[in-house]
Amino acid sequence: MEVHRHLDEELDELRNSVLRLGREAENALRRALHSLAERDTSEAREVLNHDDAIDQIEVEVDRRAIDIFALRQPAARDLRFVMSVAKMAPVLESIAEHACNIARAAIDLNNEPELKNHVRLRRMGEIASSMLSGALDAFTKNDAAAALEVIRRDAEVNDLYNQIFHDLIDMMAKEPATATRDARLLFVAKHLERIGDYVTDICELTVYTAEAAIIKHRHWKKARVTAELSIADLIELNTIPRPDYKCCLNLSGKQITSMDGGATFTQISNSFNPASAHGQIRQIVAGSGFNGTTNRLLYIGTDAGLFRTS
Repeated sequence: MEVHRHLDEELDELRNSVLRLGREAENALRRALHSLAERDTSEAREVLNHDDAIDQIEVEVDRRAIDIFALRQPAARDLRFVMSVAKMAPVLESIAEHACNIARAAIDLNNEPELKNHVRLRRMGEIASSMLSGALDAFTKNDAAAALEVIRRDAEVNDLYNQIFHDLIDMMAKEPATATRDARLLFVAKHLERIGDYVTDICELTVYTAEAAIIKHRHWKKARVTAELSIADLIELNTIPRPDYKCCLNLSGKQITSMDGGATFTQISNSFNPASAHGQIRQIVAGSGFNGTTNRLLYIGTDAGLFRTS
């Protein structure tokens, strides 16, 4: 019992340390973007001067994680949590490093004539900052569904980066005198794009901690299937509904697969009416000899038709 109490205390200390690292990275990014937008060189230098303190927090997180591995031998959810934190710490430090690079670009740009306001770049910074905040909140609450929602926003960051890239290349060609400043802004956009990728990594670790599901490199993240499917209804007969499936499905041909690969739904009808969902499903169930006391089947209604677990 004493061993478990010590483990719980050390896990809490580890969680507090990594969250402190996360908030420091979040603050560094916010201040770097503000220094760029407001041409505030002194604030940009403060971001750079604080980087060593962030590095020290990362070292502290590493030390705590290693001590727990070596002395407490965590298992199950605790093991997933410590592993995730150990992977998350360098990701957060890298985000802070990208913030420092943005601050360096701000210092250089502040010494030159001001370029026209780049609305897309400002928007990209706002989304990246919001994603980081949302990722840290999802990790704090151990909320896999919230983490998945943050992951989906990375597509917005990528789209904006592509637009900014082409805009700045065009400007370099049309106004060679501004090419150096345009290049620095292009680097800022790339730093923000990388931050979006790092935030995605954090969210994938949150899903792993909460659900024991490894989702990195899964193609469903890029498919943006949820918006295309417009899932109308989800019914689980004789069991508790599972609305979390609404945000982690992938449609391929006549099958739908859950985010973690743990459930596959096969098309049983190419039409589906949300208004009469229960009746339609119960009619199919009655015809197949379904016994609700011994079978537990999930049905999903989408624009592509009605699907049922195999």
